Amino acid sequence: MLALPALRRAAELAGGGDLVVQVVEGLAPVVAMAGLDAEILSLRGRHGIVRAARELRARSPDRGVLLTPSFSAALILRLAGVAERRGTATDGRGWLLTDPVERGPLLAGHRVREYLTLVDRTWTATPPPPPWLRTTEGTRRAWGSVSRELPSSGGAPTLGLVPGSAAPSRRWPAERFAELAARRARAGDRVLVFGGRDDAAAARTVASATGGARDLSGRTTLEALAGGLAACDAVVANDTGPMHLAAALGTPLVALFGAGDPRQTGPLSPRSTVVVRGTLPCVPCLRNRCPRRGAGYELPEARLECLRILGVDEVEEALMRVRREDVRSPEEAVDDGG
Repeated sequence: MLALPALRRAAELAGGGDLVVQVVEGLAPVVAMAGLDAEILSLRGRHGIVRAARELRARSPDRGVLLTPSFSAALILRLAGVAERRGTATDGRGWLLTDPVERGPLLAGHRVREYLTLVDRTWTATPPPPPWLRTTEGTRRAWGSVSRELPSSGGAPTLGLVPGSAAPSRRWPAERFAELAARRARAGDRVLVFGGRDDAAAARTVASATGGARDLSGRTTLEALAGGLAACDAVVANDTGPMHLAAALGTPLVALFGAGDPRQTGPLSPRSTVVVRGTLPCVPCLRNRCPRRGAGYELPEARLECLRILGVDEVEEALMRVRREDVRSPEEAVDDGG
């Protein structure tokens, strides 16, 4: 998601030439929603390196830029015979690159900046542009197949909640999501709970807080998820992929950050706001599981203090604020030259 501005810059630099984007198959719909003038090659599984290199070689690319730091990605470019291969010298792959880049200095700013610098070494604009996506006929059709089973909103605002995350250190307590859901349902919102199959337990906790909420965890493809997030009047999400997807679609968003660093990976959409307590000395933290035990800095218990310190009141206030603010989406800003 955060590589989208870099892909747009690559399309500009191609100047009408051929641009090939090689991406993991499951993420291909995201590249399609970006509306790039590019050919999309899907990577199918980690054992398809030779096939991926063969497909890429058939396009005879002159230059390749690696936005992922993995060894296998560099190996694909090398096997494909790409003459110029630029990327970060990570994962022991420096010898596979003709233009290795030290990653450390790139991590000083937002991740969007890192990707843009890899694509265009002369890029210096600040602040970095926000990622943005358009819904497509495919996303609308996919969401339609899910939403037709939902009760009508009756004109009420629809609130999307994303209580899951692959990393426990990125999950605001499900019970607090549940309290927020109950409050907003009483206020008249239609509440939809999004997530993958692994988020089912958290989603059930949230949806069960109010009879009107609908648990959609594990029921949406990536395209349906995009359509659903775009259809919401606002979204509250943990620091996770759907958070970035909602931001790129221009949906008013409240992003909840605990261990993560919003200065590096926070949403850049003008319709987003971040709720974070950056005063804790243990934040930011790259651990997927909180290692802290004992007494906290500001709370009685240290475990997951960075998230438990975020109250339902301040999250709801942030939600009301992004709903009130009349600002343009990233797509609207680009479309009219803003």
